[in-house]
Amino acid sequence: MGLCGLLMTFLRVLTKTTTKNLHVSSYYYFGTAALFILLVIAVYFQLSRGTALQRYYSRAPRSGVDTDWKHPFQRFAFFTGEALRVLRYKHVFCHCFLLTLVTAQQYAVMPSVATMATDFLGSGWFPVLLILVYNIGDVLGRGPLAMYYVYSLHWAWLSTLVRFLVIAGICLSVPPHMMSDRPAWMAMFVAILGLSTGHLTTSLISYASSEVPGRAKETVGYLSVLSMTLGMAGGSAASYCIKALLDRTG
Repeated sequence: MGLCGLLMTFLRVLTKTTTKNLHVSSYYYFGTAALFILLVIAVYFQLSRGTALQRYYSRAPRSGVDTDWKHPFQRFAFFTGEALRVLRYKHVFCHCFLLTLVTAQQYAVMPSVATMATDFLGSGWFPVLLILVYNIGDVLGRGPLAMYYVYSLHWAWLSTLVRFLVIAGICLSVPPHMMSDRPAWMAMFVAILGLSTGHLTTSLISYASSEVPGRAKETVGYLSVLSMTLGMAGGSAASYCIKALLDRTG
């Protein structure tokens, strides 16, 4: 996800430097993005027919949702019961809750609030630079930082709570608030948010299923995706409220 965001940001920089016409630039951007999505779909179907995937898929344990229930409503009912059972594990519930909160924090200010900062570079370049800084931090957080930093659930809670101060800093870096006169403030807060988002998301997903039985690990994976989806929806809704508050106080 982080690498995809970084590639899309580089694509935005490329299209912005290619032409100053906003309509032409949008055609380049979304056209290239659509071709990339089609390429990913084609690669997926090609790999799904490969012998390696079929071999590992045949060895994977099957849950009841794969073997016993064929009707969609039966599958949904089975998964709901299985999800509620797995969520009784305190370890799993904490990880899913934190994953929802971390994702909501990200979408509450990125990119909607961050792009409200003063354009210190002109021609709309500073918001693009901020998104690039965020995505670079996100990739570093998911890669080197997640690989070498010792993970702890207590530190995850503390880091998630501290991120509210980072969000407050981003909001205060929007004009005419107290830290909006220097671009370094907004860039620093955005970089910290990107690093922490990448690291926390990767760590939470990796360790969420570490204390559950084998077959329940698949359900934890689905719950992780559902938690991120809820976070996206909640964070996007919160961004509208934050923007309205900043506009009113500005």
